[in-house]
Amino acid sequence: PVMPVTINGGHRMRAWYDILGTESQGVQDEAGLRRSQQLVEALIAREKQRGVPASRIVLAGFSQGCAMSLLTGVRHPERLAGIVGMSGYLPLADRTAAERTEASLATPVFLAHGWKDEVVDFERGQRAAEALRAVGYEVEWDGLRVLAEVVDGGLRLVTPEGQDVTPCFPELAALTHLVPGVAGPDDDEGALARHEWCVRSRGLGIEGEGAADPDDLVD
Repeated sequence: PVMPVTINGGHRMRAWYDILGTESQGVQDEAGLRRSQQLVEALIAREKQRGVPASRIVLAGFSQGCAMSLLTGVRHPERLAGIVGMSGYLPLADRTAAERTEASLATPVFLAHGWKDEVVDFERGQRAAEALRAVGYEVEWDGLRVLAEVVDGGLRLVTPEGQDVTPCFPELAALTHLVPGVAGPDDDEGALARHEWCVRSRGLGIEGEGAADPDDLVD
């Protein structure tokens, strides 16, 4: 949707909901959040009408898209294939325990956040993961040592040392290790292995084990 955003001087821009102030002010656009939740639910319903079961639908988003994926996913009455959130937070966090559905507890959640994020604090992403775990969700959390910048209309990812690692990340969206059964039999397992190696061997993941050997990757 396109709407006026208060924190940006009321300029009209693409947004799922209004941002009324800073996090410290503690004000959220609940009406806008609920309205967009219904829009996302309508998208899920449309896919189901097309023959895609809820168990094969992943809600994924960046920043406000992350917030909407979490808001909608935990309240959806069915188990989804997964919820993926990048550089976002959990809106209406104090309502989650009361409003989440029993079926949604079986939906796997993957959250990642750049540790130098200057728009949405890294700690907000961490708190989202902790809050979801506290009410029963299995959450995979990745703190990424990358900085995001917009270049020529696209997203570029660089390490704090300036190394461009954008090519490593297209596979991240697949996440077939998190949502088994969603990917078809012909999906490229090698792509997932290469992503794993990019993250670990280049030190991009704050959490994670040692680097994988690139010779072990499946092509």
